Amino acid sequence: MNDLHTKRYGISEIFGPTIQGEGKHVGRPCFFIRFSGCNLWPSPDKLSVTCPWCDTPQLHNKDMMSVTEIAAKLNSLREHHGVESRDMSKFGLVLTGGEPLIQLDDDFVLGILKITGKYPWIDVETNGTIPCKLTRHTVYYNRIYLSCSPKTTKIVIEADWYKILVPDKISLIEHAYEASPNARIYLQPVEDKLSPENTAKNTKQAVDLALSKGYSLSIQLHKVLSLP
Repeated sequence: MNDLHTKRYGISEIFGPTIQGEGKHVGRPCFFIRFSGCNLWPSPDKLSVTCPWCDTPQLHNKDMMSVTEIAAKLNSLREHHGVESRDMSKFGLVLTGGEPLIQLDDDFVLGILKITGKYPWIDVETNGTIPCKLTRHTVYYNRIYLSCSPKTTKIVIEADWYKILVPDKISLIEHAYEASPNARIYLQPVEDKLSPENTAKNTKQAVDLALSKGYSLSIQLHKVLSLP
């Protein structure tokens, strides 16, 4: 493991505790680390053609932080919100972006765990277009899950589950199955902040598809609860 004080990562946001609103661990308490930068949205001044509805415009903001500094921020949030250290084993950790796999490596994960302690689960939220640099040993022994929300037909990772945006990315379901035949499919309706009618239409389409095909539904619980 490299020196935890010198190697630095571009981080746009660290927050929590909150509720994981998507995927397998929906409804469970957790902390978030948001990596900066995304290969599908390279410019902060121009919307991505691939995913113009991206809900993280802050993804280009960043502080270059060491693992020690990131872990200190997590511990500070825990203390500020009155979470006892003995209860941290009940909280998950979400590594998101932007696109976390641009930067995420074993040094980061093992360093965070060394300082803050183990988590019952760690979700890595990725668009699936960048290979995961984490070793199998790190993934397996630290209960790390790859949660992929594909935006293009290029899916180069075998994810634990796929979040398919409805209606925009329905065509990618078959590509997700090709990448990982046994993965669970979650359908997530696209929110149209300017048109509640469109949001309702997208939600109905996702529900109907889930009921006809047996997929799971993801409605971004954290937004329903007005949580970050």
